[in-house]
Amino acid sequence: MNKNVFIVVAALIVIALITFSYKVSQPSKISQVKVTPTATPTPFQKVGKSIVVSLNALNNSKQSGTATVSQLNDSILVTVQLNGMTPDSKQDVSILSGSCSATGAAKYPLTTLFNGASTIVLDVTYADFLKQLPLSVKVFKSENSTTPVSCGQFSK
Repeated sequence: MNKNVFIVVAALIVIALITFSYKVSQPSKISQVKVTPTATPTPFQKVGKSIVVSLNALNNSKQSGTATVSQLNDSILVTVQLNGMTPDSKQDVSILSGSCSATGAAKYPLTTLFNGASTIVLDVTYADFLKQLPLSVKVFKSENSTTPVSCGQFSK
């Protein structure tokens, strides 16, 4: 009898391991969700005000869109949406001091724009962000490029 119990327990363990291995090897349903640039790609809840600026095409890029800074509790949420990009392309985007025509140093590098969308939470309060104006958002031709293709300005 002990031999039969051992065989049953061993069989159950093998079945459990096979089931677990199968579930781990299957793609997550979360990874199958398609995010579109028009969707709000953030689980964060805005608690206050927002500023939206238009991003205008530069250097004949035909790439335009919007950048939004939204107040969270003790930080800000920055979302960038850009149209006219090549599918599956990645582009650097940053918030810089100054205006689009006279930008200064990079103040806040943002997450790489992928398929026209970038979202990041920055560790700066909304009030402190406003004190730094004017600031501009510049999108560059590709990763590590210095050629701007779009720009918008946050002004006082």
